[in-house]
Amino acid sequence: MMRHLEVPMFVLIAMAMAGGLTTGVALAPQGLLVALLGAPLGGSLCAALAALLLMRRRDEDWRRDADLDAQVDAMVASLRAVAAQANGPGEREAHPNSGSRAA
Repeated sequence: MMRHLEVPMFVLIAMAMAGGLTTGVALAPQGLLVALLGAPLGGSLCAALAALLLMRRRDEDWRRDADLDAQVDAMVASLRAVAAQANGPGEREAHPNSGSRAA
């Protein structure tokens, strides 16, 4: 059974393979070298288009990610508080990106 996140990746792989094969077949009359060079480009283009369609379809889920960002920020703040307690009162964290949001 596939999980929810595995399905879009399967769609992207299938679209890349189908797009590459279709491009190769369409370019075969132009020559084997042209078909072999054009197939990966066509596959990549089809995968990019499929990714854009999946992103549009999943648009409502992207809006809910702000809630997850708030939860992550709260967890990072609590972990920094625990690290500050472990370091002691006068010591700074050893992490070089301690001031950034991503750290």
